[in-house]
Amino acid sequence: MSSQKPSGIEVNTRYRLLEFAYYFSTPSIWIDGVEYQERWGTHLFPVKAGPHFVRISFRYFFARHAGENAIDVNVMPGYVTRLRYTAPWLVYRRRVTYPGMTFTSIAFSPACLAKK
Repeated sequence: MSSQKPSGIEVNTRYRLLEFAYYFSTPSIWIDGVEYQERWGTHLFPVKAGPHFVRISFRYFFARHAGENAIDVNVMPGYVTRLRYTAPWLVYRRRVTYPGMTFTSIAFSPACLAKK
């Protein structure tokens, strides 16, 4: 009998040392429209294999969606897709991201596929 390992999305949220005020905020991670409130750090979300839409932002004073960013990812069966989100230098900056590319101060890309 073949046992298929679970698929998932691992999200690493972080901020730079000089942005210590972000410590008091909580990132919001949406996967396919479902919101998760998680602390800064690495979190694994079990999902089915296939395409998924991931969006991340955080609350900063009166801004509900500061540093908002989004990406479409494809999760392969039995693999974990890793994403890294680094909060921007400018809180209200937004940009479009693509897998494997980094622009300005936000890094949000699938790092690699890792067999679990």
